[in-house]
Amino acid sequence: MIEPTYCATNDYVSGFYGSSSGLAVDSLGAVCKTLGSSATTTLPIAGSFNGTYYRNPCTSSEVAVGAWGRGVHELDAIGAVCAQEADVRNGGGAPQRTPAAGGQVSGIWERQCPPFQALKGLRLRAGNQVDRVELVCQDVRLPEEMRQHPAAAASTTGDFSYREQCQDHAVLTPLETGADTNIRRLGAYCRIVDTGAGTAVTLRDSDPKRYRIMASHGAWGTNPALDECPAGQGLIGLKVYFDGDVMAGISGHCASISDWSSGATSAAAVSDTPVRGRVTNSSDSPACLPSEFLVGWTLKEGPAPDGFGFIHGVTPICRSFGILPLCVYDSSTYGSCVLQ
Repeated sequence: MIEPTYCATNDYVSGFYGSSSGLAVDSLGAVCKTLGSSATTTLPIAGSFNGTYYRNPCTSSEVAVGAWGRGVHELDAIGAVCAQEADVRNGGGAPQRTPAAGGQVSGIWERQCPPFQALKGLRLRAGNQVDRVELVCQDVRLPEEMRQHPAAAASTTGDFSYREQCQDHAVLTPLETGADTNIRRLGAYCRIVDTGAGTAVTLRDSDPKRYRIMASHGAWGTNPALDECPAGQGLIGLKVYFDGDVMAGISGHCASISDWSSGATSAAAVSDTPVRGRVTNSSDSPACLPSEFLVGWTLKEGPAPDGFGFIHGVTPICRSFGILPLCVYDSSTYGSCVLQ
């Protein structure tokens, strides 16, 4: 079970704390602070509080922009990657590592947030020790409460769940697939959006780069593809086809980011990406609500005869940006948000 913990609306992570037996991280939590302040709060820890207490904070003028450590099957060690607050606000700087708590045996890893972003929280999985940590980033110029929720699932069975999503102010724009007779691998790219006055949301033209989320979780198959929404559009839903308990095909449903985000969904330009894989008689159409966009998903994966795995289901993660209008939503269609 992945447990998310986020700092308060105006706060960001400034370090980690927990306990370590010396060989691995037994428990882990985040330390939060408001930028410009030295006062801190702590988020709940995940894991079992064994071994020696540790706390590896950034300095009072820094904020965490990533993490580093060691790990194989469990999280063997973790430390913060810190940068000066002023540098993060300007999109630059030279991040520095704090000392890591835990063991010193396995291979080293490091993850950092995109420019202008700092750590907002963690998603952790733990039993007696921490065995998975995911970093959640947010733009320091646009602090806000984390507002994300799952849409309806298109799912059958599956042994494992994998959650992948965009960081901070970003929406999914292209789907990345690997298919043969079924969908073997599913991924996407994110584009950063800006929130203007009221409900206006637009793609950030000054930052046309796309940030990839990991494609999970089998082989690429014989037909890898990357299908982009038209200019100015983002993903708001999926069309998923099943053959028994296996995802056989998939396409994306796109809508104008500016119109959909403002609540003018009936007037929004919409389009579909090509179906990859196969069209079958069994399908689901998990979709975000009006004014919301697809920012990630949880995938269900299970074994296949060749050992590379099949995808058995997808649960979209949706979120809104800016101030939401009050709408009446007709679930039978994508475009019927009536302003109240």
